[in-house]
Amino acid sequence: MSSTSSHSELLSLLDAALAETLTPAQHERLQSLLRDDAGAQTDYFDYLDVHLGLKQLVLSADSEAGEPSLAAGLPCGQAIPELATSSLAHRVSRRGWGAVAALGLAVALTGTFMAGSLCWRGDAAGTQPVVATASQTGTSPEKIAVRLSQMSKAEFFGELIPPIASELTPHHSYALIKGTVELTYPSGAQATIQAPAVFSIDSPESLRLKIGGCSVHAPDGAQGFQVMTPRSQIVDLGTRFFVGVDDLGQSELQVIEGAARLQTQDSGQDVEKTLLAGEALRDQTTVRGTQAIQFDAGRYISRLPDRVISYEASSDQPGGPVRDLRSVTVQRGGKSFCYAAEDLIGIEVLHFAGSESNRNVAWMGEFPSRPAETLERDFALNTGLLNPGGRTAEERNRPVPDDFRTRPGIAFRFRQPVINGPGPDVVLFELQSPVYPIEGDRFRVGPLAADATLHDHLVTCFDITLRSRNAMMVQPFQLSHLSRVPQSLEELSHPDQELQTHFSLDFSALAVGIDLSDLGYSENAAVTGLFIEDAHDDDNIVDPVLIGGFPWSATPGKDVR
Repeated sequence: MSSTSSHSELLSLLDAALAETLTPAQHERLQSLLRDDAGAQTDYFDYLDVHLGLKQLVLSADSEAGEPSLAAGLPCGQAIPELATSSLAHRVSRRGWGAVAALGLAVALTGTFMAGSLCWRGDAAGTQPVVATASQTGTSPEKIAVRLSQMSKAEFFGELIPPIASELTPHHSYALIKGTVELTYPSGAQATIQAPAVFSIDSPESLRLKIGGCSVHAPDGAQGFQVMTPRSQIVDLGTRFFVGVDDLGQSELQVIEGAARLQTQDSGQDVEKTLLAGEALRDQTTVRGTQAIQFDAGRYISRLPDRVISYEASSDQPGGPVRDLRSVTVQRGGKSFCYAAEDLIGIEVLHFAGSESNRNVAWMGEFPSRPAETLERDFALNTGLLNPGGRTAEERNRPVPDDFRTRPGIAFRFRQPVINGPGPDVVLFELQSPVYPIEGDRFRVGPLAADATLHDHLVTCFDITLRSRNAMMVQPFQLSHLSRVPQSLEELSHPDQELQTHFSLDFSALAVGIDLSDLGYSENAAVTGLFIEDAHDDDNIVDPVLIGGFPWSATPGKDVR
């Protein structure tokens, strides 16, 4: 700050903001200080840093002492102690982006002076920020028609990911803690945001990025698109560019194509710099101004990863639980294709063996005379062969047996070879309920026989998880409870004793794409079969209900892009 009086005024206004006692006139004054004074912006970030750090220290100390948290016990709206706020100007401790991504994300979450007021509420899980939204203040957000066009393994803090193609809420701070999302603007501009990031949509032609990385493509007709950061503003001049914001609010601009203009302040003076393709710049603190940095084209994301995007399934009533798969949409080689269920390459189960669980067949109606048909002969997403076995870590260190029938897991053959093309070549669906891992059960997929050129691939997260609104709840099913863990299809088909279990839990169908290249197969290789086994690294076991290969040709399925 430039003077003691203005510094004291800023602290007073920040205290009032956190206490939810800020008047409209004070709110306007706070915005003016932060907008026009770069030193005030620095003090603002320091204030939030100290405020967050104090609360973390209080929570940690109380937790270790077994005492209730003081911060959690404060009524919503009470400011932090005066002593702490008055001394913040003498304590500045900053760490690098890589080491404090989580802290920077938390600071960005609290930095909502442009969007509304903030208070802290304690609960059993700790102290979390609560932002006043338009619905709470009685105002109606304007329509800006910015849509969530794509996502990949995305997760927002404190809320579900909106449905694909839905409009995002204006001036709402979205905290992306995992994955990647793509936003499409009315002008055609696209912004791809990587976690961890905090962002909001302020207008149909701008994005406010508080922390994180964003790749922007503004085609013809979208010139003038803006990305606003805590310290600068980037204006598109017809280009592709990347913007990264660290925990200090400093931004990095990498221009991939065309040109972009960075507007910031240096020593209190407005500064504009235009960058061309192959140039990069970082806006430093007001003492150092802007600085040219090494160009890195790899910072820009041209597209989201190839993956299963969504699926459709039949239901007895609109919006009700589903049963039979109708189609699956997948991105392969950067393009999205929709395959009808009947166009998928089916499988024939060759072997099944468990290692722990004796609940292995999900079916409807009469217990099937050949349980393998629940996985190979229908499109039902609520029937299949569940809980296959898997090797222990010690067993995985040994050579793979030549005969897959001696291994725990599921071996299957495709009804026609699957060609290794771009992106996912095989789709696997599994059953999952909220009491099990939200990301899906971990499993390994590998070749049918040992091969020095091939290897297993560990799947740790499904493409469509329980966090995705694309995951559909399935109709109720029956589950076998066998007298012992089956070691073959014969034992599965003729159990000594078979009990039926009816679940009271709701299950949904998750989906993941398997890229044969991840197993070591070469491009265009014809693959006749695969082996699936549980990862065997926790208490949860994968539950396959449908496996199918994608046919590959010059124009497979229907291009939905």
